[in-house]
Amino acid sequence: MQKTDEYDVIRRKCLAINPVLQYDKPANSDVYILELDKISTIPLPAGLRLGELGPQHEQYVRTKWPWGFKTGVKQFLEYVLEPSNGFPNSAIFDGDRPVAHILYTADGSIGLGLVDPDYRGKGLYQIVLYDITKKILNVIRQRVVYGYVFAGNVASARCFERMGGTKLPFLVDWLTSSPAVIHSEQGQ
Repeated sequence: MQKTDEYDVIRRKCLAINPVLQYDKPANSDVYILELDKISTIPLPAGLRLGELGPQHEQYVRTKWPWGFKTGVKQFLEYVLEPSNGFPNSAIFDGDRPVAHILYTADGSIGLGLVDPDYRGKGLYQIVLYDITKKILNVIRQRVVYGYVFAGNVASARCFERMGGTKLPFLVDWLTSSPAVIHSEQGQ
């Protein structure tokens, strides 16, 4: 959305349909696109392994994500982490412990990326970004991969740019209105 008044109109419409509104302040995000032939990666550090998160990692992802406590997030993560639903992800593990990850989500974007603070500065985010981009372009056959980086997340933006991602010339805002059925199922 480019104008503040558009946000207010959409917010009012969502509230009229469903009184439960999440993220009621705009959360601006930059949009980056990644194309496999234009991006690069680095080798995986010794002692770590590349893999994927599964449904058993839902709570881990939810507790690491700033919005993990919001209504419907548990169900969303269970869905996208279930391999049979077709949403690839990429993770780096130290033993059985995930230390970096990124997910492919239902809107066709990549997001919810994280590197454990003890493992930052080793290029792990670049490795999972490259891996998931490769999966999406080669398996799902999406033409380009795009991801959102919240305004002010300098480390993520720098990683997208360092590996050859292209920043698009606009911001997006987030506004989530959850269907009433989710709230009635959860007793809310």
